[in-house]
Amino acid sequence: DKESLHKDFRSEKALRKIIDSNRKTRGMSFELVDWPDRDRFFDKTVDEPLGPEFKYKVADEGKFDYQYMFRSSIALLASGKVLITDRLHSSILAFLMHKPHIYLDQMYGKIRKTREVALEVSEKCQKHGRNEV
Repeated sequence: DKESLHKDFRSEKALRKIIDSNRKTRGMSFELVDWPDRDRFFDKTVDEPLGPEFKYKVADEGKFDYQYMFRSSIALLASGKVLITDRLHSSILAFLMHKPHIYLDQMYGKIRKTREVALEVSEKCQKHGRNEV
């Protein structure tokens, strides 16, 4: 993501170095994933999954599978205990899932600004309840 301030750390080696530099997190397991990795976490064997009905989608957008995108994205984010992200949409989904998460803002504050406008009605998003990175 060209807007990320942290792209130099987007490698397992760099993250392992950061994690192991703190005695409290040393040896902690993690997995570095991105949206294209969601198939590894998604159970395709479910024939009729529960989930939202996307009946109000735009008519001329081709064969975009909303149900698959939604379910595979949720599966990816649900796979870990804590999410650390520099992506706006994963931050929003984690918030909606009540998933513990840390967001690392982008160069022009897109994640922070969006969350302030859209999500600060929640006590969980108030400034006194978060540590900005």
